[in-house]
Amino acid sequence: MFLVGHLIGYGIYTAETRFDDVPLWFHLTVWPLLTLVLCLALLPSVKGAVVSLHFALRMHGFGTGREPNPPDEGRGQS
Repeated sequence: MFLVGHLIGYGIYTAETRFDDVPLWFHLTVWPLLTLVLCLALLPSVKGAVVSLHFALRMHGFGTGREPNPPDEGRGQS
């Protein structure tokens, strides 16, 4: 969404500054639809990149496959 926000913001800015008399209906139909399409189109690849980055940096959740030892609950306590 960070990337899409920059792209849509630049598009709106360009439409307002370079073209004269852009109708309101254009802004109300094109920009929300384009935002939705870009978010849905970029979602799988950006999500894959984030998961790959987490895996490459060995962040939490991508361990060696061994589970941590469970805490000793109720053992040896009277």
